[in-house]
Amino acid sequence: MQHLVIRATNVFSENGTGGDAVLGVSHVMAMSSIRRQLDDIVSQLPEDQKSNFLVWHHYHMVLIRLYEPIIDMKSLDPTNKTFMRSQALWTCCQSAKSLLELYLTIPGDMFAALSFVMVAHLSYSNIVLTHLLFLEDRDWDAHIARESINYPDLAERLSDYFVACEQLLGRRCKVMEDGKGLFTRSAERMRWAKSWYLSKLPIDSSILGTAATAPVVANEMEYETWQILFA
Repeated sequence: MQHLVIRATNVFSENGTGGDAVLGVSHVMAMSSIRRQLDDIVSQLPEDQKSNFLVWHHYHMVLIRLYEPIIDMKSLDPTNKTFMRSQALWTCCQSAKSLLELYLTIPGDMFAALSFVMVAHLSYSNIVLTHLLFLEDRDWDAHIARESINYPDLAERLSDYFVACEQLLGRRCKVMEDGKGLFTRSAERMRWAKSWYLSKLPIDSSILGTAATAPVVANEMEYETWQILFA
């Protein structure tokens, strides 16, 4: 899977990305090939490994890395093929959501033992998902995406999960410099992310009518970094 990530990176680095980059047929064919190889890897695993968290963590990360560059590219020509870009963006969006949901399945003591990179992927997928949920693009309908993915509920569930982890580990939980437990801080950040998300929604959004606004539990300076990341 790591080799596939490298291949995916090379596919886009050859032609560059950015406002002037155009999603071409060669990109689509390469992405389809990498996706098939990724699915083949998973399908050929022994049955007892197919339920392994690590397998699906890497699986969704490959898909996010594969499709995220599409965000900054223009549509294919002719315009009747723009659905290919829309489909790629939706796959990226779903993979980011699936990766966040995957963390909810990990026992608390196992989460505490994850590597820094795997924990960082939680923030990364959060950023990718929220970016897409507010992306203004002619090939993308952010409103439909938000209606399809209940981010406030997902953020709340992640916050509750971190609270449960804190209670499970007790004194074994790492304490931060401010005296708060690592999981307590993570729970607060997810509640902040939910508040941030709700504050960005249009006033007439149906989501505002069904989701209660979460309180911002920390001061502004503490979350300066998250404000930059989620801006």
